[in-house]
Amino acid sequence: MIQRKEYFHELGHIKTQDGRQDKSLPIQADYLENTAERFAYNASMPRHLVEKVIKKSSGRNAVSMVTNKFIVPYGDAEKRVQQIRRDKQYMWGMR
Repeated sequence: MIQRKEYFHELGHIKTQDGRQDKSLPIQADYLENTAERFAYNASMPRHLVEKVIKKSSGRNAVSMVTNKFIVPYGDAEKRVQQIRRDKQYMWGMR
């Protein structure tokens, strides 16, 4: 069964790219993969919705809650929660 994030990753390729990735230079292919991956994280686990889950959770169970709510693998949910927490810390440090 295809995971939701994988689905969004492939959709990101369709949405953001012209042409064929296998015909690209390696640096272009890396850029296209990174773009599709960013799209997948944003589409499968939207920041504003994940932030609500983080606020409702108590520490460590935020990742499990994101995994269950958005139907994504634990590792992907963990990466997204860490990313959002890191961004929040950066923004607080800027004030």
